[in-house]
Amino acid sequence: MPVDYNDTRFMNAIALTRLPDAGHVADALEMVRIPVVRPTPNEVAIRLRASSMHIDEVNAAQGTALGRFYGPRIASPDVPHVLGSSVAGIVVGLRSCVNQFSLGDEVIVIPDHQMETGSWADYRCVPQERVMLKPAELSHVEAAAITMAACVAWGAIGYSKAQAGHHCIVVGASGAIGVMVLQYLKTLGCKVTAVCSGKNAELVRRKGADTVVDYNNNNQ
Repeated sequence: MPVDYNDTRFMNAIALTRLPDAGHVADALEMVRIPVVRPTPNEVAIRLRASSMHIDEVNAAQGTALGRFYGPRIASPDVPHVLGSSVAGIVVGLRSCVNQFSLGDEVIVIPDHQMETGSWADYRCVPQERVMLKPAELSHVEAAAITMAACVAWGAIGYSKAQAGHHCIVVGASGAIGVMVLQYLKTLGCKVTAVCSGKNAELVRRKGADTVVDYNNNNQ
């Protein structure tokens, strides 16, 4: 029987319960029970079906300089820090001023420019302007995996001002962001040279690369 969001008081979440020691990956990621989040007047409550792990989460869980930058300032069993940024799920709660979505809509969340957290939990509340309907062609897992890379790639292309006919080089073309940049550039009508390892050459060719450079081959 489906859980009624309005009657739910607590939710499961994956959180840091202590800060990682210097030089070590945190071993304090735990499943915790915390109060259910509720939407403010402009927010949509989403029951998560999938999230994904990005480099920000990896850094936050490591006892490194980047980990100190990306990670929380406080994490304890009494004040757990819930990680996670990407969201794919189903709308289960909204306020009367939310007019773009309905209960039961399958949605994804557009990441903002902040270092977001809070998605590795049963529920997440997000401003409605950062929510969009999930394409029916994508599963929740696929949507959660692709959203961050797709948004970063699109932002980079906008900054580059690439246009039809331009010859562009994509370094790391077989990575999550690189493969999205490659495909976006091809839809714009650009010629693309993809730089990646030889083992991924066929992949980037299938994605539209006109030329592939294997960075492991010094004879090219």
